[in-house]
Amino acid sequence: EGIDFGKPFGLLGLNATRSTWVTFDNAFIPQEQVLSEDFQNYMLAIRPAFVLGQIAECLGVAEAANAAAQPKLAGIKKTFLPDHGRSVEFTADVAERWSALVEQVHSGGSIDDVVALLELRLDASEAAVTAANIEVRVAGGAGYASSSSTSRRYREASFIPVQSPSEAQLSFQ
Repeated sequence: EGIDFGKPFGLLGLNATRSTWVTFDNAFIPQEQVLSEDFQNYMLAIRPAFVLGQIAECLGVAEAANAAAQPKLAGIKKTFLPDHGRSVEFTADVAERWSALVEQVHSGGSIDDVVALLELRLDASEAAVTAANIEVRVAGGAGYASSSSTSRRYREASFIPVQSPSEAQLSFQ
């Protein structure tokens, strides 16, 4: 009682996230279910874990798109070999930096350089978008079929730059 869950948005991709909102209106929350009463410090403590999860999502899209594009880089589509190679290298670099941070946190450490973490999130977003763009180009018209894995990854990658924190927020100077 007193809690209202919004209807999921029906996104073009990533619908498994069930993105929505929650409204609390005089809702009773038992004390044992209160995670923190210090919202500011609580968010500072958990935000790195959320961002690391988002980076993993980006890397999943990028790695899958790079892998799906690879066997199609034949004939005239060899034109995209240099772009694909750069995408694979960039994705591997982002994955390596992400793995190091995950290991650091897993070992009980903390992420002190939040700016570097958010820059990595921005790089991961770029890796996903770049890889998906290459995959859809080498897939050709079949990549635009709404039921294709290529199309799904392309839509997912298109959503990543607007997912909070958005590309605009991460790039703002």
